[in-house]
Amino acid sequence: MKVHHRHRHRLVNRTVRTAPRPVDHATWLRLVHEQLGQTLDEGVVPLGKEGARSAIFKATLLQYGYTFVAKATVEEFIVDLEHEADIYQTLERLQGVDIPVFLGTADLRPMSRTYFYAPGVRIVYMLLFSWGGNTIPRPVAATMPEQDVVNQAEEQAVVDLITRIHALGVLHGDVRHENFFKTPRLAAS
Repeated sequence: MKVHHRHRHRLVNRTVRTAPRPVDHATWLRLVHEQLGQTLDEGVVPLGKEGARSAIFKATLLQYGYTFVAKATVEEFIVDLEHEADIYQTLERLQGVDIPVFLGTADLRPMSRTYFYAPGVRIVYMLLFSWGGNTIPRPVAATMPEQDVVNQAEEQAVVDLITRIHALGVLHGDVRHENFFKTPRLAAS
């Protein structure tokens, strides 16, 4: 299992509900695996956002109330998500600033677990991330001039991010609005 250990202090939303102290990354990941091994019905909520090879879930470590994002897939596309995990490790210096923090993986197969997402869609593998922000909405015909400025600023921020990604040797091959998020940093751009 590949685990990213940088930015441990930024793991997830620190809203602690039932336990008084935060946990370190290794403990967090172990607890996530234990929880997924026990239940996929609690703490795993589909967000209704799908790509060609994955679906996005809001996940919560119930014991601590830590919320994070799971990008999940079926067995046929595990290799694609493993490749994405490798890319996130290459982009380590951008994590937590420009892109979500990669927190690790969860392979449900050794746990004998399957998340039945839709008829015939059996989720068995997840990439775990910090929350990355809200999807940037598709540009619409602006009725107010200041709306154009915001869209232009967002688009320039995306171009700048792609430039930083390329500078680290990664070619982003899927540049679509759905793959970029509005974060506080982007909103300040």
